[in-house]
Formats: sequence, structure tokens, C-alpha cells
Amino acid sequence: MRRLSVGVLQEEFRDLGKIVLEAPTHRKLLAEFLGTYLLVFTVGCNVLSAKRDDTEGVYAVISIGSVLMVSIYALGPISGANFNPAVTTAVCGAGKLSIAMAVYYILTQCAAGIIGALSFWALYGQGIPFGPNEGSLFSWYQVLLAEFLYTFMLCFVVLSTACCKEPNQFFGMAIGFVIMAAGNAAGWVSGGAFNPAVGLGLDVSDSRNSGFGFCLPYIVTQCFAGTIAGIAFQFIRAREILAEGVELPEWHDTMSKLMAEFIGTFFIVMTVGLNVVQGPAFVSNNPINETAVFSIASAVMVMVYAMGGVSGGHLNPAVTFAIYISGRGKISLKMSLLYMLSQTLAGLTGSLAYVFISGGITFGLGPYSGFSWLGVFAAEFVFTFLLTFTVLCVATLRPNAGSHTKDTFGLAIGFSVIAGGYAVSAISGAAFNPAVAVAIDVSRGILVGGFWHCVPYVVFEMLGSVAAALIFRNLFPDEFPSTAAEREELIEEGRAQDIEMQESEEAPAPVVEMSEIRQEAKEEEKKVEKKEADAKKKDEKAKKKEEEEAKKEADAKKKEDEKAKKEAEAKKKTDEKAKKEADEKAKKEAEAKKKEDEKAKKEADEKAKKEAEAKKKEDEKAKKEADEKAKKEAEKKE
Repeated sequence: MRRLSVGVLQEEFRDLGKIVLEAPTHRKLLAEFLGTYLLVFTVGCNVLSAKRDDTEGVYAVISIGSVLMVSIYALGPISGANFNPAVTTAVCGAGKLSIAMAVYYILTQCAAGIIGALSFWALYGQGIPFGPNEGSLFSWYQVLLAEFLYTFMLCFVVLSTACCKEPNQFFGMAIGFVIMAAGNAAGWVSGGAFNPAVGLGLDVSDSRNSGFGFCLPYIVTQCFAGTIAGIAFQFIRAREILAEGVELPEWHDTMSKLMAEFIGTFFIVMTVGLNVVQGPAFVSNNPINETAVFSIASAVMVMVYAMGGVSGGHLNPAVTFAIYISGRGKISLKMSLLYMLSQTLAGLTGSLAYVFISGGITFGLGPYSGFSWLGVFAAEFVFTFLLTFTVLCVATLRPNAGSHTKDTFGLAIGFSVIAGGYAVSAISGAAFNPAVAVAIDVSRGILVGGFWHCVPYVVFEMLGSVAAALIFRNLFPDEFPSTAAEREELIEEGRAQDIEMQESEEAPAPVVEMSEIRQEAKEEEKKVEKKEADAKKKDEKAKKKEEEEAKKEADAKKKEDEKAKKEAEAKKKTDEKAKKEADEKAKKEAEAKKKEDEKAKKEADEKAKKEAEAKKKEDEKAKKEADEKAKKEAEKKE
């Protein structure tokens, strides 16, 4: 058996492809059961361990995200590694899984969730109350909105990384890091299930104490989110669904890119907001969130991976600006402006989302206590430079030059956010993104008042992106060939003659030799071009001949198909005629039998009626005789 790398495996089971389709159903269901069981058991153990030790369990989301990630890599080749009824709903809605198999998957996942919950209940001797956190001020609207949005994020990332046609090795990592982003951002609001099997299992585990049923609104919301994710995937990545050769209008391509930028930036800003408002200044008795930066960086990473194949995954006006001014035609001025507009609108929408979910809590930009605007400039300039420079170096190089970061570009970009977030969040808040800065300032200004802090932030961040582009141009000159190199590439002999010309005292002679060499080179190039043109014509002629032969074969096959179709239709008519005659015969026999039965019944009824009348007469006669006898006896006594 040949050895398979992760990339080869992903290539072979993309779109639930060869390996998944060839696996027997019982193997698929066993893989889904095992992955879901491990996920639910890990969730329960993390929650109950934190409860027993009276800690906040700040690293629980890393543990849960990790078990999901490794299970996807381990079991993906067998079943596709859904482990989540909402994901299965999304995959089915996107046309990547049959309805029948989706039903089997969902039933298996729910059973695994319940058994996983009973396992941690048996281990710890207690279950986990499910639903909004105890004593929470959050309404069901806020809870379910948080579950809907992050379940959508999870399902969309699954579709965009594990179900796409282009093979990659980052799909499991991207999906696992969604949990690390979403769990920390929304866990304090809704509990952070994002999975009907998890919600069902947790609800069952504590049903003896708190009753059962809190999971039902979650399940409906999560499956609805999966459905919407499938629809969004089909629009944004329509080329993944349509057959080869089907052309899409130009506006669709533009809208897909803008929607990708909008969705990605929206989730980044919302994740920033929901992490920040958990701090002690906003929620009483809630310690500093140690994993906030990691959660935000995870959101950046997974959105870059999910949207990179559509729009490039900029998700940041500073990144878009750096890519534009770096040249190379990576993005036009018009498209860069549309990108920045979409990112800014997405940021504003994301800020509305975190304000609503958190119950109206907002926060402002820096400078924070003890620091000046100079400190903000240094923080935002340096780490926006790091972020945009990283993007330019790992995600925009020519294919050959950037092959070493083919699957790690998102990880590098996400960890540049971690570097800056932990370093300078106490100084400036670590925005590193004009869309984030504007969204935070506008949401704060609407509810509290004041709107201007974002302006210097945007300036500082854009200056950082300019610096990144300039240094990138100097460090990667091969990405920007000189005009002379574009105009003429000297052959090796000509280059040697040119060097000799510069070193010789007799300059005119080498110039003549150089001209002759160039002329010969041009003539040689013409000969090569002529040979290539002749070969191209020959190939076109051969291709045309093949197409004609293929057309003849297709016409012959079409005739055979039409003949077979006519024969099938004639046979169908004969069968229908025979069936009709048989039906009519059966109908006549049934009617004849019905008449005979009715006649027999009528005769039986008439006979029974006559017998009843005869019996009635005999009874009346006997009664009359008895009356007369009684009357005579009475007269004798008198």
C-alpha cells in the first residue's frame, strides 16, 4: 500500500471524494461516532475539571479545539470528519453529501454525544447544566444569535477548507482553530456549543437535576446556521459546485470577493469585541481573559484560510493598501477601494453584533493609562508593519518563490497578531486594522459620544503598511524585474562578452561583437518561434482531427442511444398495453364476482326475511291460542 501524506489524503477525499465514497457505510458511521464521542467527552471533562478546581478553565477551548483538529486529520479520510449535525447539514446543503447519508451521520453523532456525556457523568459523578450561564443577564435572543453566528463560521470554514477542490494540508488546523476563536469569544454568553450533538449530550447529562429541553432552541439555531452556511458557500464558491466549462458573469466574481472580505472582516471584529468586553471593567467577577489575543488571532487565521482562495483573504484595509502599492498587478485600484469599503462596512456590522450580544457594552481606543499618542503610534505602526509585511512575504509571492508557505501562510499571519497583541495591547489595544479601529470607535461614539480616536489609528496603521510595501520591494527584487530585463534577456555568451567589454581598453570591438551576438540571438529566437508556431499548427490540426473523430463517435453513440430509446419506448408501450388488458380483465372478473356476491346476498336476505315472517306468524298464532286457552280457563273458574 502506498504511503499517503495529509495533502494526498485531502486531495483524494476532497468533496467527500474517492476514499470517503469507497468506504463502507458502517466504517463512516463508526468514524463519525468516534470523533463525536471524543469531542463531547473532552468538552465535559474540561468543564467539570474547571468546576472541581474552581478555576475559569481559560485553556479549555484550546483542549477542545485540539481534539477536534486531530480527530479531523485522523478520521477525515474515512467519513469526511463532520462530528457535528450542523456541519453535516451544511455539507448536505452544499451538495457534498446525500440526504440519506446525512440522516445516518446526524443520528450517529447524536448517539455519540449522549454516550460521551454519560461517560463524563460516570467519571465525575455529575452532569453539566446546559443553556445560558447561570445567573446570566443574557436573553435567549443574545444567546441564540451568538450560537448562530459562530456555528455559521464553523460550518463555512469546514466547507471552504475541507470540501474545496484545491487540496491543502491546513483544513484540520483551520477547523480546530475556529473553536479556539469562537469558544473564548462566545462561551461566556451561550456556553459555546456550536454543535447540536454537544448540546444534546450536555443537556442529557444533567437532565435529572435541571430537566431536559434547553438544548432544543440551540439545535434548531445551529442547524439553521449550517443551512445558511451551505447557501453562502454555494454563492461565494460557485465554481466549486458548477460543472467545468460553465462560465459565471463578471459581476458574480466581484460580488464573491467582496462578500468573502465582508464575512471574514465581520467575524474578526465581532471576535475582537466579544473578547475585550469580558474584562473586569465590563463584567463583574470575571478575571482578565488570558486567551483573548489567542482567540482573536485564531479568528484572523481561520478567516484567511477560508477566504484566501476567493478574495485573497485581506480582511484589513492596511493589508489591501500594502498589496496595491507594492505593485505587480495583484489588485487594481478600483478593486482595492471596493475591498476597503467592504471591510469597513463589515467592521461596523461586526461592532453592532458584539454590542447587541454583550447587552450594549462598548469600549474605546487608546491611548490607555500611562501612555501617550507617541506610544500608540509606535505600537500600531510597528505591529501593523509586521502584519502587512508578513502577508506580503507569505501570501503574495510568485508560486515558485512562495511554495514554502503554501499551507502555513494563515498560521504565519495569525501568529503575527499574537506577537503584537500580547506585546502592545496595554498601550493601544492592538488594533492593527483600520476596519477594527473604525468599528470600535464608531460603536463607542454612537452609545457614549465622541468619534475621532480612530483617525490617528488609521493613519498610523496605513503608514505601517506603506513601510512594509517599501521594504518588501527592496528585499524581494525578483518580484519586480527591471525594465532592461523585461526588454531583453541576454544569452550567456552575450553576458560574458558584455563583461569583457567593460574590462577591456579597446571598447569599440566588443561593442561590435556584442551587436553581432544580439543579432544572432534574435535570428535564433525567430527560428525557435517559427518552429513553435509550426508545432502549434500541427498540434491544432491533430486536435481538430481528434475533435472530428470524437464528434463522429458522439454522433454514432447518439444514434445508438436514440435507437435504444425508441426500442425502450416501444417495449414500454407494449408493456403498458398488456398491463391495461390485464387490468381490464381483472376489473371485469371483479365486477362479475361482485354481482354474484350481491345476488347471493340478496337471496340469502330474502330467505332470512321469509323465515323471520313465518316464525313471526307462528309466534302470533301460538300466542293467540295461549290467550284463548287462558280466557277459557278463566271463564270455567268463574
